[in-house]
Amino acid sequence: CSGSAVCDTPNDHLTFAGRLRVVGPRSFPMASQVRQCVSGLPCTVSGLIGSFEADDQLMATTACGEAPVPGFPRGGKTFPSTSSETGTWSWGVEPVRAAPGEYEICWCGMLVKQLSYRGGYNSTCVTDTDYTALVGYLRIKVATPFAVRECKLAYSCSISGVTGSYLDD
Repeated sequence: CSGSAVCDTPNDHLTFAGRLRVVGPRSFPMASQVRQCVSGLPCTVSGLIGSFEADDQLMATTACGEAPVPGFPRGGKTFPSTSSETGTWSWGVEPVRAAPGEYEICWCGMLVKQLSYRGGYNSTCVTDTDYTALVGYLRIKVATPFAVRECKLAYSCSISGVTGSYLDD
C-alpha cells in the first residue's frame, strides 16, 4: 500500500512484499501444554508443540516476563535446545529445589535474538523480560516426608498413605 493511500481493505495490499514466518510456541487457549518434574531431581521437558529453533531457551516463572521461580538451576533458565526437531529443554543435572506448584514455562527464541541484534534491541535471552511468550505450564511434584516403613525381605510388601503435592500419577 502506498504511503499516500488509505490502507484499510485487503485490496489496498496487492503487491507481494515477502513471506511471514511465525515462530515460537503454539498456544492452545482451551488446552494448555502441561509438563511435570519432581522436586529433588533434575528436570527436562520435551514434546512441546510449536515452531522452535536450535538454541531457543525456556524459563520457569510465575508469569512470563517476570522473575524466575526460586529453586530452579541456572536461575530458572534452561540450557539452549540443541535441535529444532526434538523440542527438548533441560535445566541440567542439578536437581530442582522449587516448591511444589504450577509455574509458567516461557520462551525466548534464537530467531528472535538474531532479529533483535539486527534491529539493535540486543535481546539475548539473559534477562527475565526476554522470556515473554507462554509455552505452557510446569508442575513441580513432591512427596511429603513420612515415617519409616518396614518390609521384610522376600515377602510381599505394600506401602500406602503417601501424601504430597501433584502425586495423582
